[in-house]
Amino acid sequence: MPLLLTQYGENFLLVTNSDDDFDSIAEGYDFFAAITGAKPIVRLPAPEDTSSTGALVEVLATVGKGATAMASIKTFTTPLNCGKGGQLNSILIKKGDEQSREELIKKLLAFGYKHTALVIDKGECSLRNYILDLYPVSRDNPIRIEFFGDEVDSIREFSVETQRTTRTLDEIPIFPLIFTGNSTGGHSSLIELFDVSRIFFLATSAPEGRAFLAGLQSATPVTVLSDTTFDPTGVDAGSLPLNGLGVLPEERASVSEFPPAVSALLNKGNRVMIVSATKAQGERLKDIFLESDITAPVIKREDAANYEGNLSITAGTLNEGLFIDGLIVLTETEIFGEVQRHMTRKKPGISNIFKILEELKPGDYIVHFDHGIGIFEGLRQQTAEDFVYDMLIIRYADDARLYVPISSINLIKKYWAEEGVLPHLDKLGGKTWQRAKCRAKKRIEILAEKLIAHYAEREVSRGFALSPDGPLHAEFDDFFPYEATADQITAAMEIKKDMESDKPMDRLLCGDVGYGKTEVAMRAAFKAIFDGRQVAVLVPTTILCEQHYLNFKERFSPFPVKVDYISRFKVKAKADETLKRLAKGEIDIIIGTQSLLRKDLDIPALGLLVIDEEHRFGVAQKERIKELKTGVHCLTLSATPIPRTLQMSLSGIWKMSTIETAPELRQSVRTNISVFDRQVVKEALQRELQRGGQVFFVHNRIKDIDKIAAMVKGLVGDKKVAVGHGQMNNADLEEIMLGFIKKKIDVLVSTSIIGSGIDIPTANTIIINRADTMGLADLYQLRGRVGRSNLKAYAYFFIPGEDLISADSKKRLTAIQELSYLGAGLRLALKDMEIRGAGNMLGAEQSGHIHALGFDTYMEMLEEEISRLKGIPIEKEQEPSIDLKIEAHIPEGYVGDVSVRLNFYRRIAHAKEEADIFDLEDEIIDRFGKLPAAAETLFNLMRVRLLCKKIRAASVKLLTGKIQVQFFEEGADILTRMVTEHKKYEHKLRFLPSGFEVMLKGIGTDEVPRLLIGLFKAVAG
Repeated sequence: MPLLLTQYGENFLLVTNSDDDFDSIAEGYDFFAAITGAKPIVRLPAPEDTSSTGALVEVLATVGKGATAMASIKTFTTPLNCGKGGQLNSILIKKGDEQSREELIKKLLAFGYKHTALVIDKGECSLRNYILDLYPVSRDNPIRIEFFGDEVDSIREFSVETQRTTRTLDEIPIFPLIFTGNSTGGHSSLIELFDVSRIFFLATSAPEGRAFLAGLQSATPVTVLSDTTFDPTGVDAGSLPLNGLGVLPEERASVSEFPPAVSALLNKGNRVMIVSATKAQGERLKDIFLESDITAPVIKREDAANYEGNLSITAGTLNEGLFIDGLIVLTETEIFGEVQRHMTRKKPGISNIFKILEELKPGDYIVHFDHGIGIFEGLRQQTAEDFVYDMLIIRYADDARLYVPISSINLIKKYWAEEGVLPHLDKLGGKTWQRAKCRAKKRIEILAEKLIAHYAEREVSRGFALSPDGPLHAEFDDFFPYEATADQITAAMEIKKDMESDKPMDRLLCGDVGYGKTEVAMRAAFKAIFDGRQVAVLVPTTILCEQHYLNFKERFSPFPVKVDYISRFKVKAKADETLKRLAKGEIDIIIGTQSLLRKDLDIPALGLLVIDEEHRFGVAQKERIKELKTGVHCLTLSATPIPRTLQMSLSGIWKMSTIETAPELRQSVRTNISVFDRQVVKEALQRELQRGGQVFFVHNRIKDIDKIAAMVKGLVGDKKVAVGHGQMNNADLEEIMLGFIKKKIDVLVSTSIIGSGIDIPTANTIIINRADTMGLADLYQLRGRVGRSNLKAYAYFFIPGEDLISADSKKRLTAIQELSYLGAGLRLALKDMEIRGAGNMLGAEQSGHIHALGFDTYMEMLEEEISRLKGIPIEKEQEPSIDLKIEAHIPEGYVGDVSVRLNFYRRIAHAKEEADIFDLEDEIIDRFGKLPAAAETLFNLMRVRLLCKKIRAASVKLLTGKIQVQFFEEGADILTRMVTEHKKYEHKLRFLPSGFEVMLKGIGTDEVPRLLIGLFKAVAG
């Protein structure tokens, strides 16, 4: 079909039934257009969310009416927010133009934009005095517009991650976010935006498309395209089937049989062109042909039309081959079976993820290091001696309140503990907090010793240093049937480097569901096997064990590697035989569930232990895992690591590699949360089944799962429905799972056993009943079962009603909906830490102390104790006392959002260098405009504070007509030097036994911070 369309010489509009066949046809058209010289086709994505809306707006705004285009039937029939005649509504903002800020906000809201405190997503805007931030739907980055009165003073693009300016612009067009609803300009249909000579409908989109055109009374000619002749007026394009030619994977035993099959086709007078995803893959195919003494040159795609040979290889994107009139085009699908490609996406920085978790909101539990646990009530401006100060208010037991100056914000942390745990408020001035810290400290000392001993043992113990990679390793890597992502390559290099050391590796590989962690583990496994070592892969479920076994067996099939498995799917006699062969060294890779943790298990040459989703193993199992890890390289795989794993990795106790690159064409899963409704369930099932897909229906209660399955069966008619759960007979469960994998089953009604690792690209809808009863990581893993191809995927989370679920359930469901974008697994793990905290983090015996202190305080004390035991000196900074009776704060009218203001206060307080202060000052000016006097003074006082630490000044105090500076004992040498060289200083000084005074004759109070900055810099030398 794509080749046929390139032969049509005039402009046309192609309408597909759904987005699923949209990309396949468009890519095929682009490939053949590059060869034939046909006009490029413009893709019009469906306006379903802000990202796709932005892409559609951008296309409509930039292409002319004389374009050849394609759209789904949904896009084709959607009313567009345009003026009649197809003129897209827009606002053009230019530097130097007069533009009322209030009127502009009204227009943006009418365009569907949402007003927020912080702009991070498309379709959001935020007005702060003379600064307007907005994220146009048609741009990759948000825009910051600064006004001078009502004049546009500057237009700047900025980064979502840093909120800082990245470049300046002279003008910016803003297009509407929504495509339905009221619009003063009226609505247009898509057909009005293009001058086309013909509309092509796919057969499945034709009935709805024709009905829509009839309503418009459009006279544009229509042609319907189909894979088969569907009525007497149809014309056969002459294409022939590829099956039966001997080239398809199911028609041959291995890739080595592919070149002879192609040679046979050439001998029959056919011309064959092979399309590889990349040039590197093309070179690999060329080598495969050379092994059979067949020459298959790699040529440029644009040279293909004039190439005179009968066999060639070219790089390009084509999803399926064709056979027409002596020309056979074969793609990687015909050579290797279903494959997937990857593209690089922007990665969220881990440091920026933590900023989200640091946000404090009124009502949050909070921990003050000296006074204990209270409730944060917000910021309040207090007036003292005619000066305004921002103070944090913390409510303690007996309704007592503590007012904490912003300068002491570094003593405060947000309280996290286990889900459902509400801490007791401490009494101000009471002894409960100090007693809790003392009790925890004793337990922490014991725990730290254990941790140090465990990791020290791994540091000093000697494992097996593997040899560097050679040609065979490269050959194994090249056999990967699609292009590895940059993240996969980096992670594999990091892991292999660890394995070449005789220190046992202990590394976490964190990557979202379906991002290719298993491939990286396979490369590590090959490295171990190459040096004569065995590999054990530990998985949490029998189903995942089965799938890993099939995947490993296929991946290692071209190499002399023995792969086997052990799980409850395998009968005892065969399992015993497997264990005997394993003990004799006859098995290279053993994959198993907790059966691998048997005490009598013997793996004589174990070199690598791979643990998939370690958070799904219990405490006793983890103890056995520790025994297995002794002297062995260990690689842990996880999409949503538990807080303990994450904390150990981020704090450097474990090493961590991350894969944050999404597969190419893969889309985020559309997530819907609603009260259970049979009609919604029916529509969800029908949508997926009508496009030839499969559905997971998760009901996590075995006692009534058959009743649910009967209900589903009643909704899908003649479609095949099956039930699967962990209490079934092993053989029956295995048969059902394999049946679903092989598409013999349309809807699988199961418990959450399908939550880990199952990879079925044709299953792209999941329905989860009573989602409120499941944990956040479980929900994320379940949702990750769909969306593993280039098709749009859907997840439905059903609940009994908002008033019937707990507050924590609401938090979980809100988080899972918010974290629906690709690559959200690591961020979700951090969010999970916020919701359920660290109850299991370091063992049950530590839970009470974590509850009593909060996660942050507990971890801070633990890390201090670990440092002490390691002999690493812990430098406790001595905080100077600064009392200059001067107004220094961030005015509420300048930064209105309390959380954003607190975030700045916290970051200022944690600044270590003057450069950090300057950077923060630049950022706040960039985001909010010129600094008010009080904010400018705040930044100067923070510089004074840093300089005090540098010269070891203990206090700076404003007295009548002078400033008094006192030193800590450690600052005595600086004071001695000052006394000797005081004539160098511009200001009149009076020396005291432990400090000095600066006379302020003729100097105003507002000039004091700058005076001190200059003086202290001179003192510091």
